[in-house]
Amino acid sequence: FHTAEARKKNACGTPHYESAACKPRPPVSTNAHEGSGAVSGGSIVNLCERLPGRRVQGGLRTRHGGPGGALHLRGLQQLPAERKTAITRVCSDMWEGYVTAVEQVLPHALIVIDRFHVAQQYHKAADTLRKQEVKRLKVELPKAVTAALKHTMWPFRKRKAALTTEEAVALKRLLKLSPTLLRAYELREGLRKICETATSKVVGVRRIKAWIQRVRVSGLTCFDAVLGTLERWLDYIANYFHERQTSGFVEGLNHKIKVLKRRCFGIINPTSLFQRITLDLHG
Repeated sequence: FHTAEARKKNACGTPHYESAACKPRPPVSTNAHEGSGAVSGGSIVNLCERLPGRRVQGGLRTRHGGPGGALHLRGLQQLPAERKTAITRVCSDMWEGYVTAVEQVLPHALIVIDRFHVAQQYHKAADTLRKQEVKRLKVELPKAVTAALKHTMWPFRKRKAALTTEEAVALKRLLKLSPTLLRAYELREGLRKICETATSKVVGVRRIKAWIQRVRVSGLTCFDAVLGTLERWLDYIANYFHERQTSGFVEGLNHKIKVLKRRCFGIINPTSLFQRITLDLHG
């Protein structure tokens, strides 16, 4: 996260994430996760090392920019040789710079496109269609009928198992008024089910390809961007089914640090930053 000089000045009693991750250790099974940078203007490659009875997690500061992610490449090259060898999986979003850098520096590592970045796309696609359909229905139908469309946003966005009785009724009314939206909802839930239930990469790839074919047959255009993403990144996306790795840890850590910075109206001193992070995470 910061320079070696600043790390030496760290007065915090508990080792912070970068120093903990970079201490020489025997080779272990390690996972690296990419996430948005909590420090302004950067991003973090997160290291999670599973050791007997505990897990050590660390971050390497890199920055956006440079053709083909050149700065990300340099950031990964700074890792000690034993850490590079220990990293077996890298969880990233769909940015070419990260993937290219990892392929060059960590050719042995399995690259996994984070499932939740994919989910964000297909949820957004279905929700965009919902907005269009609700707007159309309000124009075409009497007010007495369209009044039932109120409070349907969250029932539509939620997974079926999480709906309350009232939300299930509201969702059923909405989908009954729009067969097009019903098809989109079923397709969205179908892809979610594939991600949750596929037992291997081979099964996952086969079911995702079948889902792509169903979307094309349906005639819906709201999922066009999702189809492009799946076709471009399918091999990396399907690597999720090996051990269902995600970048949830680093996304959560980044969120906590951003909230911390807002609470403090900005932190200039790196030592204070890591002391406050340690207090927030460990009390």
